[in-house]
Amino acid sequence: MCLVVLGHLILFAYHNDATRAPVPLADVFSLLSILDVPLFVFVSGYLAPVEPGARWLGRRALQLLVPYVAWNAVIWAITDRTNPLGLLLNAAVWLDQKSNPVWFLYTLFVLSVLWVLLGRNRVVLVAVAATCAVMPLQFLPYFSMRYIVVLFPVFVAGRLVGERRFEPGPWVLVLAAALLAAKWSVPGANLLWWPPGWAASAAAAGGAPALWLSGALTALRLALMLALIGSAMYVARGARWGAWLGALTLGIYAAHTLFMPTWVVGGGVVGLVAGYVVTMTAAIGVTLLLRRSRWGWFLFLGSGRPPWHTADPGHPAT
Repeated sequence: MCLVVLGHLILFAYHNDATRAPVPLADVFSLLSILDVPLFVFVSGYLAPVEPGARWLGRRALQLLVPYVAWNAVIWAITDRTNPLGLLLNAAVWLDQKSNPVWFLYTLFVLSVLWVLLGRNRVVLVAVAATCAVMPLQFLPYFSMRYIVVLFPVFVAGRLVGERRFEPGPWVLVLAAALLAAKWSVPGANLLWWPPGWAASAAAAGGAPALWLSGALTALRLALMLALIGSAMYVARGARWGAWLGALTLGIYAAHTLFMPTWVVGGGVVGLVAGYVVTMTAAIGVTLLLRRSRWGWFLFLGSGRPPWHTADPGHPAT
């Protein structure tokens, strides 16, 4: 989550165009854009139950949709109170990339629904995941649909790895480097969506070859995601630090966009570093305050435990 915030601040600092950032920062953004969200989805699949059911999905609804609605309401009240119907439509469908800062909660719930619907039949599950892995994304009208198609195979891969307790070796670092070289475009490019330089002209030409190329690039994108996730698993093996911060990730994710200072834009590297410290400090502080209340924990941090239920002595907000 610390890296997610950094990627957003790099984009924010350079007017939503990371290619304008200095090369090291642009390269960092390129890498983060294809690692951060898939890593969270992979972990969610890794921890999902082997046989999901309605009860688990109901709890996921409380954990994901309640904060999704609550944070959308707060963001709307603070940033733009002119179009409530547009907000409701965007929250229900997520039409485009930039207009829904807490889109990940929506997407993760849809992935959970797909897991409940398909998880009991492995043949169907693998077939759907494989279809998503080669789907030409121009067929999909909404940005939310693109993300769901791209990330569902990652969720399934996480679940399969979790069942088998698979541990990658050092070979995954070599594989990730090779796939990254194949997928790389230009510094600062969002590797999740941009075609690599060698495919750009063919992709723009249209027609059947471009369609086949689009499907191949979707598969390459998935392979790179999984290789980078495996690299993160290998590098982080045995790590024990940071657990306290990990428990705050939902609050940091949802709140940080509200605290990114405007002086970061055009402030250069110094402004970016200072803005990162301010943003993370504010987001962590708000999250810690929300944890002190059972209502705050339920509405904004995804506890999944309605406040009117009997208090749990082990709950930090009790």
